[in-house]
Amino acid sequence: MRNKKDRKGYPARHGGEVGGAAHRMNTLAVKAESVISDQLLPGRHPCNCQARIHALVRNCMGCGKIVCVQEGSGPCFFCGTLVCTKEERENDSYQRLREHNGRDLKSALLQILDRGSRKSAELYNQLTGAKTDGRTKDFSLSAIGAEFQKATQFRNKLLAADADS
Repeated sequence: MRNKKDRKGYPARHGGEVGGAAHRMNTLAVKAESVISDQLLPGRHPCNCQARIHALVRNCMGCGKIVCVQEGSGPCFFCGTLVCTKEERENDSYQRLREHNGRDLKSALLQILDRGSRKSAELYNQLTGAKTDGRTKDFSLSAIGAEFQKATQFRNKLLAADADS
């Protein structure tokens, strides 16, 4: 006949408490793992958790290593291939493309404006909001620079004359 204590989880003849020492060890291991996952070391440090403890960044495309947040974005610690999140990759590509296209656009615009043609003068007037009187005269950025120099010299003369009086 069975003892009432056997059914309620108290010490019995065969195995001790319900769950036993193994259950307590597993519970402690889970708690310790959650504490470790909450704490990240500052900077990039090698970690062998394979994104089981820390969050996944991405797999290395060179060697296939699983990179966690503790290892962080940057060169793979195993093969040196760049590993970064999808957002970082898209943002970096977008910035490079934007800078490249911006330089190309500016240089193309300057080349068009410096041609000295009637169309380039019209484009310049349209961009600056200047009015034309219908006459076409020599137009180039160097001519505009010379006119700017003359206007600056004239302004300086006026300021000097005003200071004298």
